Amino acid sequence: MDYNTQREHLVLPEYGRHVQHMVEYLLTITDRKRRSEQAAIVVRVMLSQNPQLKRVEEQERKVWEHLYMISGYRLDIDSRYPMHKPDNVSQEKPELNYPARKQRLNHYGTLVPKMLQAVSNLDSTEEKRLFALQTAHQMKRCYLEWNKSTVENNEILADVERLSDRRLNLEGATLNDVSVTPTDAGHMQAKKNGTNRPQQQGNTTPSPSNKQYHHNKNKKRRAAQ
Repeated sequence: MDYNTQREHLVLPEYGRHVQHMVEYLLTITDRKRRSEQAAIVVRVMLSQNPQLKRVEEQERKVWEHLYMISGYRLDIDSRYPMHKPDNVSQEKPELNYPARKQRLNHYGTLVPKMLQAVSNLDSTEEKRLFALQTAHQMKRCYLEWNKSTVENNEILADVERLSDRRLNLEGATLNDVSVTPTDAGHMQAKKNGTNRPQQQGNTTPSPSNKQYHHNKNKKRRAAQ
């Protein structure tokens, strides 16, 4: 059995393997005139794969460039758009580097660690403790939004020290009670469940058409009696 993973690498996968085979066949044609005619046919096939695109000159020029790219810039033909081989031809796409982020406590989000790092860089000890306490209250709110159980203040204060690389110490501090409104809790639960649709409660008011239907039905019943 022939698997795609065992076949030759596709230069432009969006055109499929059959287009690449046709381009490879063009390279085997020795007659320049016939090779140019066949290349124009291949371009029309490539254009037909995207019927939603308008047949404008810019789009046709782009497809001709794709044809040259698939051939490895080895296709020698007569065309309205001559081949312009780039200086550095590389089929390998640059690797996309993800941002370096060490997220240890996901329920606090990405903003809280940045806030703690900014607070730890303050010069004033009084301001540092004040803003650290405010951030700790926000952390407690975040914790209760994602976890329905209660949380001890010592756990929040320990997380403050951990996320700030032990540059902030709020030992002995007292955190106020934080209440999470049902709206916030329901919104967070809806995000977890992947839906944000409001639930219907109680009976809905009947429409005028339903009222007319029941009126006519009762009228016929009284007439029959």
